[in-house]
Amino acid sequence: MRTLVTTKEVVREPSISELGKRLAACSADGFWLDIEGVGPEELAVLRDVFDFHPLTLEDVEHQNQRPKLEEYPGYSFVVILMAAWLEGDDLGFSEHHLYVGKDYLVSIHPEPAQPLVALQDRLRKSPEL
Repeated sequence: MRTLVTTKEVVREPSISELGKRLAACSADGFWLDIEGVGPEELAVLRDVFDFHPLTLEDVEHQNQRPKLEEYPGYSFVVILMAAWLEGDDLGFSEHHLYVGKDYLVSIHPEPAQPLVALQDRLRKSPEL
C-alpha cells in the first residue's frame, strides 16, 4: 500500500505516473511517500520512478539489515529499527528503510506502523508542521 502525503493532501495508492510527475515537479513543499509492504510494483516505483541504487533496492527487498546510513548522489538511504513492546516483557523490532532527498522522503516498512499512521493524521490536521 502506497500513501502520498503533501502539505495539501493525502493520496492513497498514487499511480506510478502521478509519482513521476510529483518527483519531476518537486518544490519547496516536497512530499512523503509511505510504502507498506514491498512487492514487484513497489520495487518498480523505487527503481523506475526514483532511480534508486540497485544495492539499496536489494536491501529493501531482503529484510534483516543492520541499521545504517549511506550517501548517494541526491539522496541518503537509511535503515532503522523501530522497537515496540510485545506481549509481556518482550521487545520486538521492525525494520524500516528511508530514502531522504532534498524535497522528499520515502519510507518503507513491511507491516502496518501505527506511529507513522498517527504522524500522517497529525500532518493532515496541522499541515504547517
